[in-house]
Amino acid sequence: MMNSDANAASDHFALGDRITLQGSPEVKGTVRFMGPVGQTSGEWVGVEWDKPERGKHDGLHEGVRYFQARQPKSATFVRPKKIARGVPILQAIDERYGGAIDDPNIGINQDELERLKREMNAPFLELVGFDKVQQTQRDFRRLQVVWLMGMRVSGLESTVDCPSDEPALAGACPNVRDLDLSENLLNSWTEVARIGQCLPRLKILNVSDNRLAEPEADLTQAFPRLRQLLMGQMGYDWDNVERICRNFPQLEILNIFANQIRIIPEPKPGSFDQIKELDLSENPLQDWDQVLRLANLTNLTMLNLNSCQLDRIYFPAAMAQPFPALKFLQLSRNLINDWVSVGNLGRLSIKDLRMRTNPILESDSGENCRQIFIATISSLKVLNGSEIFKEERYGSEIDHLKRYGKEYLKAVADGPEATNSFFDGHPRFKELVKRFGPPEEFELKQVNTDIKSNLLEILIECPKKEEFKPVTKKVPKTMTVQKLRMLIYRLVKAKGQDLVLSCSNPDSPDLEVPLDNDLRELSFYSISNGDTILVKW
Repeated sequence: MMNSDANAASDHFALGDRITLQGSPEVKGTVRFMGPVGQTSGEWVGVEWDKPERGKHDGLHEGVRYFQARQPKSATFVRPKKIARGVPILQAIDERYGGAIDDPNIGINQDELERLKREMNAPFLELVGFDKVQQTQRDFRRLQVVWLMGMRVSGLESTVDCPSDEPALAGACPNVRDLDLSENLLNSWTEVARIGQCLPRLKILNVSDNRLAEPEADLTQAFPRLRQLLMGQMGYDWDNVERICRNFPQLEILNIFANQIRIIPEPKPGSFDQIKELDLSENPLQDWDQVLRLANLTNLTMLNLNSCQLDRIYFPAAMAQPFPALKFLQLSRNLINDWVSVGNLGRLSIKDLRMRTNPILESDSGENCRQIFIATISSLKVLNGSEIFKEERYGSEIDHLKRYGKEYLKAVADGPEATNSFFDGHPRFKELVKRFGPPEEFELKQVNTDIKSNLLEILIECPKKEEFKPVTKKVPKTMTVQKLRMLIYRLVKAKGQDLVLSCSNPDSPDLEVPLDNDLRELSFYSISNGDTILVKW
């Protein structure tokens, strides 16, 4: 094994430095060795690349171990001139926001501007008003938001000691509240803390996609006001996250997407109690048990579990109200494949649910799936970004009773044990039965897919026009409201009138459901045989 310290011969690089490939700043790695290699002349730098496919070995070359990389083929040796170190943060700020006053393109990404011109077919596109923005940005003391993503920042100037009386960064940018250092070349939390100490007003910090080892010292004094921390794609597990977050006493929003979190141990008392929003998306969680270990976070209002490989959702019967403050839940791009899991979400008091791209959504039409979600989660107000109105909820809950009515009646006939088992699989069904009454056999006729069975017999009435006699029509369930409106125009002979359509049924004659979307099919409004379409204007 070669002693990399003994062979270090360059003042330009140091072990642990984060570097980029010359000419390709997006290609990043870490210096693991410096010195001669084999019988070759001159100095080499052993680099472990962030993307393992760029490498050729793991630090073992021609039988000699120079260093040990994490992946079998993530490392190579390169000449020093082929790689570049990072830049101080003030230099990056100057490159991003500074420049000559008379240069109108300073701060503008020219590649993005050219792309925008092509997309808009506007070769002479001018960014009006951007000069005023530039003037504000050039006065660094007025900057409140500093975005340095991918700017090769490696830290402060090596000659700058932040605790001194007039540190350069603190003097230049005293009002920064939001700092984006993602995709840079930082290699330690100590260096991030030095930057934090210079920015006493900092509330939002993004260090995603940096390679930062856990801090060895207490850094709480560096981040007294920090409210939001983003550290995605860092390779951390939950224990790493928990220890790092101890340094942020005021933290309320934590984004730890795309890390290596599989297991979530029981949080230590007091840890994460203040967290209001948590983003765990793209972490390979082992199962729903890991999520349940966060169920006692009393202030958590938003939880993002997109792309976490979850295949079931469940809550122990003896568990007290889980996630008592949770209002917004994201579960898209998972592996959930049963409606029982969806029904179990009814244990929560969520108002807004985003749950796209799960296998269960392929089991039925989009409209039917939406109805099941609405019927089984009573607190839901918004589903996949679309507001749920009271008429839609009413129709969804009635259809839910019909959809599982036969199964329910059979369970009741089989006795209490079968009934309780049915309610375990359909947690909200008992509430719906109590509210609307049990489904009747005649309501649960077997669905037939032939043309005749898909016709609805409806009664059309027009109270505004006394001479119009109610007429019965058979129309397909798939007819849109727009086509029904055209049919009624011809029947009622109401030229020039803006028709307002609604539906009522014999069981609830006082409840009128407005047919308010011309693009919806009649089946969306749960219209049944014998229902009345009321025509007004």
